[in-house]
Amino acid sequence: DARELRFVRLNKAGEALLGYSRQELLGKRDYDFFPKHEADFFTQHDRETLEQCTLVDIPEEIVHTRDQGQRILHTKKIPIMDKDGKPHYLLGISEDITERKRAEEQLRRYEFIANAATEFMTLINQQHVLEAANDAYCRAQGRSRPELIGRSLAAVWGEARYREKILPYLQRCFTGEIVRYEDTFAISGGEPRHFQVGMYPYLAAPGGPVTYAAIVTVDVTDRVQAEAALRDLNTTLEVRVADRTRQLSEANAQLAELDRLKDDFISRISHELRTPLASIKIYLELLEAGKPEKRQKYMQVLNEQTARLQQLIESLLEVTRQRLAAEEVMLTPVDLNHLAQTLADDAGPRAAQCGLTLTTQLTPALPPVKGEAVLLAQVLSNLMRNALSYTPTGGAIEIATAPIDEGNTRWLTLT
Repeated sequence: DARELRFVRLNKAGEALLGYSRQELLGKRDYDFFPKHEADFFTQHDRETLEQCTLVDIPEEIVHTRDQGQRILHTKKIPIMDKDGKPHYLLGISEDITERKRAEEQLRRYEFIANAATEFMTLINQQHVLEAANDAYCRAQGRSRPELIGRSLAAVWGEARYREKILPYLQRCFTGEIVRYEDTFAISGGEPRHFQVGMYPYLAAPGGPVTYAAIVTVDVTDRVQAEAALRDLNTTLEVRVADRTRQLSEANAQLAELDRLKDDFISRISHELRTPLASIKIYLELLEAGKPEKRQKYMQVLNEQTARLQQLIESLLEVTRQRLAAEEVMLTPVDLNHLAQTLADDAGPRAAQCGLTLTTQLTPALPPVKGEAVLLAQVLSNLMRNALSYTPTGGAIEIATAPIDEGNTRWLTLT
């Protein structure tokens, strides 16, 4: 009713929407059923329609119903005139758009998720035409969404690539199969990259035909490159391990050979040492209990065997020297006076036997030098052996130590 804004007619759809029967509503106003702020809103638009005598379209208005809670309506209000051209009734036509609004909101959320993703997402219809594409796909193509939607895959990717790389998989997808594969291609004119493509069939109804194919493309270049680098590393490691294993095998073989040679050397040198020692022992017994007239002969044999034994010992020392020379030399403090005196004590009897005079001139309190004691002793022993061998009978041999200053450097000598 245009004058008092009371309900005079209501169809069954209105009863179902509001949750009130026709008998409950007829003769009542908005304030009898709805919260005041809603009733104010409805009344304002009612009076606006009656004042303007024209249709008023309200895209959205909220109404609280008895059974369905809050609903969203799209309402059109139309004035109905009397014979004098004045509003007599106000016709309200409302459409419940609640579910549509919810679907639109849900769709906006899905679009937000899709557009926030870095993967390429597209929806393809049965004619292999783009129906939808997310922002990532548009960026990759370097085109806007209106430029892409409605175009065929052949037009977007080129006929050759479409037929060779896309169509075989898409045909399988439209039979209901989920298809996954990897491919390499360039986007936006850049370098080729590796992608993982998934095609998912969409059925309009369970058991019905596939109406769309959703395609999700993921850039897996970093993963593929990492896998290739890992394979290369594994290959390199396998080569290195094989090479190292070969080296160790060769080293083990060499060590085994050296161990065999060592055992052989020890066996031989033991035999060589045993022979002169046995002779010396026998002739010492003969010298003690034998005939006096043969002592000269016994002494000659003893000297020969002693010289032989000394030569064997010198050979062993030479082997030791060579081994030390092959190893890293460890320098330690060495007392030259002690080396010289030890050398003189060892060589004294041989010098006397050769008719030579052996003396020492050692500087007291001589500081130690850094050297390798075994190697220095070997050098001095070789020098003394030469002196004993080549100094004429009646000659003299002197061992001396002394400090010598040369500029800012002080040397310690042993001659």
